[in-house]
Amino acid sequence: RKQKSWTVDEKAAFFECYKVYGKKFKLYMSHLPGRTENQIKCYYHNFVKKMTLQLQKENEEMIAFLEQRINAVQSSLKKNSQK
Repeated sequence: RKQKSWTVDEKAAFFECYKVYGKKFKLYMSHLPGRTENQIKCYYHNFVKKMTLQLQKENEEMIAFLEQRINAVQSSLKKNSQK
């Protein structure tokens, strides 16, 4: 059965709970009526996975950008040294 999407309010409550309770997901349930402990754990793990993938992508983009800049500087230095 498909679970309903998390609302903005539920997400906000989740992050407030995380600040207070850490990974004690059972304690979140009183702040997230209608959500089971397992749903809360799954939300946490999916969020962490999504953030990890996003950070990896950003790191790859930064590395590609820096490699381009390094190559441009090296090329410029070679041209200047040949003069």
